[in-house]
Amino acid sequence: MLCVTGTADTMPGFVDDWRLHLAAFDAAPRAFAMIVDGMDHYFRGAFGRLSPGDGMRDAAVDALNAGVVEFVEGCVGEGGLSAQAWTARTVSGISRLAHAPPGGRLDTRAPNP
Repeated sequence: MLCVTGTADTMPGFVDDWRLHLAAFDAAPRAFAMIVDGMDHYFRGAFGRLSPGDGMRDAAVDALNAGVVEFVEGCVGEGGLSAQAWTARTVSGISRLAHAPPGGRLDTRAPNP
């Protein structure tokens, strides 16, 4: 499972703290997450509520897309995706979290416990 949220991803009266978006991540037996600094629910107008882009948003969308591709390729690759490798890769403005079963890998071919 890949969870993506931003530190400005709030919806007053519904989700008052962006960390609530990590509930599924926290509950999953194996999960990976990307947290984008300053990003809101609509990725500052990149989708849903379109608005003109800015450098911060465009860079964050590029990093998001690269991270999603990395996640998918890691899941289907031989041996699964390493939680250690996922969290070790640094991208400016994005925090990466992971927890996986013993062995530290997410293998989508393995049944959920």
